[in-house]
Amino acid sequence: MQASGRRGALLCAICCALGAGCAGPAERGAVPVRPGAGLDGGLPDGALDLAVPDADVDAGVDVGPPPSRAVWLVSRAQPHADGLRAQLQPPHAPTGDDPAALLPEAALLVAWAGPADDPRLSRAWATERPVGVLYDLGDRLAGRDDAAERRALAVADVSGLIAALSAARYPLLWRERPLVLVDGPWDAAMNDAFAAARARADDLGAALSWGAIVDPTASWIADPAQADGPPDDLDPIVPRCAVADAAARSRARQWSDGHDAGDGRWLPCLAPPTNPRLDTPRAPADAPDLDSLRRRLVLARRVGAPVVIVDGAGAWRDDRQLDPVSGPSTGAPVSLTTAWVYRGYGTARVDAVRRFLLTPAGRAPGPLADPPVLLDLVRSVGVIVERLESTADGLALRLQDVTERGRYEVLLDDRPFVVTPGLALTYRRTDPAVAVDLIFEDGARLRDLLPDAGEDVVRRGLDPFVGRRVEEATLVYAGGRARLDARIVAPRIASPAESGAPAR
Repeated sequence: MQASGRRGALLCAICCALGAGCAGPAERGAVPVRPGAGLDGGLPDGALDLAVPDADVDAGVDVGPPPSRAVWLVSRAQPHADGLRAQLQPPHAPTGDDPAALLPEAALLVAWAGPADDPRLSRAWATERPVGVLYDLGDRLAGRDDAAERRALAVADVSGLIAALSAARYPLLWRERPLVLVDGPWDAAMNDAFAAARARADDLGAALSWGAIVDPTASWIADPAQADGPPDDLDPIVPRCAVADAAARSRARQWSDGHDAGDGRWLPCLAPPTNPRLDTPRAPADAPDLDSLRRRLVLARRVGAPVVIVDGAGAWRDDRQLDPVSGPSTGAPVSLTTAWVYRGYGTARVDAVRRFLLTPAGRAPGPLADPPVLLDLVRSVGVIVERLESTADGLALRLQDVTERGRYEVLLDDRPFVVTPGLALTYRRTDPAVAVDLIFEDGARLRDLLPDAGEDVVRRGLDPFVGRRVEEATLVYAGGRARLDARIVAPRIASPAESGAPAR
């Protein structure tokens, strides 16, 4: 698997045969609490807003390696004038550059809906970054009732796409082949047309990696007896980025795992909060706050996949754009905003992507939650949080758990670091039902690797994990109490000389 590209001689030969020209390979250059949904299943049941400032990496810390994951950015070409921000009263305006230049650290997935998008795809393929294709075959086939017409359209599309690939300086590779992600309903009509498109690619000798974008709420995911769904050999599998339903995404991931060849093919995808009311009046709209995006970024990276996909540059229509925006705060017109307040967020959305997915490791943070992030990540139905706050010596949490089997997780510290010899996690707690957990880059959790013995004074030596990157420290309540009133005192990640004994 590879997230940057080289053009293969085979593709060159194919494109020559199609009359598209044979440019030689280029040398590769440097490419450059708040409430929330549960983690793949938990749902919020309250509206707690703890406006505590986020913790930044300390200025001047030693900078270590960046994360090993790649980030792919979905690039769309929706005009700002046709999008939700332009319809606000007063309207919001874009302040950034061409969406195709956004987040140059990431590879691009160019949304391509047939020949009309060829110029934009060609421009992207001429740049100094890896570029893949997100092919919305379902949209291309919409409204076409004749099966032969659908097959002919898909065959023509893929023929032109393979010809255009001759211009790709750095095609985005997956398993050493240029990647095409295909979106659509994956019903019988689409599968028939897609099979014709794949056969055409095989006839041309084009070695492509075909992946699938799937709707996590599709009925065939919940009901394995249904015949619909993408072919089993497609790889990777990606959920639609704008569908944030945690339970549905969890079912879709389980479905993908059940069809997996054994080495993992599920790639998480996320988008900022969306508002579809320009196309579907009276549809529900997400709260347009930055915490929702931050939460989705944290939960996506917890999957531990080699790639996280983020939508999207130029995605103005339903307000999922990452592009910088300026404008006064407004809740008008209510028919569009549902009375949510929309703010000109500047560069905050793209900054959040960099922070949570691309930040290099620094030194071990020492005192945790100093100041605390306190971003609500996971809350099961039936968990009612009455108090969560930073105190002089740590953190205080009071909640009710109707089922006594609930779960609640809060991000405390998001400063990534690589474990060095002698580091330990230390703290004192007043109830063993709460704990501080560390999440590694691959999604592994410290509490799973070193089981919790329930002690009041906790010291977890991290020497077994030397060299591994830690991405977050999280406060966890994992059930067992009808009511909980607990404190975490002096949480730290430091060497023995720096930490001393946990406070009593």
